[in-house]
Formats: sequence, C-alpha cells, structure tokens
Amino acid sequence: RGIWSKYCGIISVGRSGRGGSVSGFSQIRRMRLLTHNMLLCPKTKTYPLRLVPTELETIETEYNHDFIVSMIPRLDWNVLRSTAADLKLAELPESPPTDDPNDENNQQLLMTLHTILMDVSTRRIHCLD
Repeated sequence: RGIWSKYCGIISVGRSGRGGSVSGFSQIRRMRLLTHNMLLCPKTKTYPLRLVPTELETIETEYNHDFIVSMIPRLDWNVLRSTAADLKLAELPESPPTDDPNDENNQQLLMTLHTILMDVSTRRIHCLD
C-alpha cells in the first residue's frame, strides 16, 4: 500500500464476526481531508467535490513536518480554506504557509494544517452535486 496510502488513501480496518463480509473482515472506510482536496464529483465531474460529511472523526497522528511541507504545493489552497471553514475546523489565511523555521506563527499553521489534512477524516459523506 505504500506511503501514499498511509498518508492520503482510504484506511481499511476492522474484523467482523458477522456473515456477508469476505473472510470475516469488514471494512470501515475513512477519507482524510487531504484526499478530499483532490477529488472530482463522480456524478457531475465538477471540481471540487462539494460534500457534507455526516460523520467526522479525529484520529490523532504523529506530526510529520516534512510531509506537510511537501504537500503544500499540491494542495488547492482555496478549496482547503473553504472546506476547513465549512466544517468549522479552522480559519486558514489567504496564502499557504512557508517552511520558515524562524516564524513561530508559520510553524503553528503547519501543525494546524497537519491536523486538518491528516487527523480529520469522514466516514460517511453526502455529495451536494
């Protein structure tokens, strides 16, 4: 599954003793907001995928500064700002953070960004389109 799956993909976990699942395993799928930032609506093919999560979950992960900094150029910052505001997670600034180790506010923003992208996931979504 590799590092991309670990950080961006859909997480599958769980074991079920009930019938109807393959080899006794059931899958609980979670989508991190990092993944959401890159998706189109499957129905209308519009970007960004506008969604209303019916179940948000926060699972704290270890902060990975280098990974977050490397992902910033790949993000659609305006979509991320809008999603974070819609979900009442954080008010992000108009421009993305830089990797300036001397700027304490910038470092705090990188940690907030890690929380939004990596720790918050949704288990059930409803597409608005």
